[in-house]
Amino acid sequence: MVTPPSLIKPIWDECPLATFDLSGVELVFPLPKSAYPSYATCNKPNIDIHDPMNYIGNPKKGRYIPLIEDMWNYIAESSSLIAGTAKISMQLNQIHENANVHGPITKERFFKKWALYESSHGYIKADQDNIEAAIFLGKSPEDVVLSVYPKSTDELTVVDIDNTPKCFIKAGSPTILRLAHYCFIPITPKHGIEVFLSFDGFPIEIMKTEELCQEILDSFANEIFSQIRIKYSPEMEAEMKNFYDE
Repeated sequence: MVTPPSLIKPIWDECPLATFDLSGVELVFPLPKSAYPSYATCNKPNIDIHDPMNYIGNPKKGRYIPLIEDMWNYIAESSSLIAGTAKISMQLNQIHENANVHGPITKERFFKKWALYESSHGYIKADQDNIEAAIFLGKSPEDVVLSVYPKSTDELTVVDIDNTPKCFIKAGSPTILRLAHYCFIPITPKHGIEVFLSFDGFPIEIMKTEELCQEILDSFANEIFSQIRIKYSPEMEAEMKNFYDE
């Protein structure tokens, strides 16, 4: 049996809290010490999610409000060297018609449709572009290595953490060694939180085996996503009680 590497990771209870009031819904996330302070960004604490001026992006492709961008390191305890880095991006998305949700994401089945769309549409487009490029170059489309992403809502699982439904997904392009991690959270019928998390580094020299590395990074991702706290407004709390009802 391979002994897992000993890594120094964030002590979440000691991290300063980033708190957002999103029109009555509170989001709290503990921010570890940034590895690159010049890169880190954190939006203002009070945001009117119903004001279109607060959003960026293309209405046809989805508009969103950036909340957090940050990176932090994991240290190999044996050498005090940086083993790897976590990069997180958190945003509030406004559900749009091209997502083909056709219902409030405060219901599980529509929430899964939204999570499926957000975690797959970019990779679908990239695969289509790669296939078209292969055909143009006279190559077989079957030689194109496709991205990894969920193909249907049947592949998705919703977990309830502190009375908040969350959907964790792994997806990525074939040019990247490790898949990215996504977390989706409903906060109103038409708004949801999307979190993108990726890990860089973590070489086999430190992590022992790729299988063990993947297992450890998956546990890190679950730990990070579990730190996201949502406090619904009384109105939304009442609506979320029916989340799993058909």
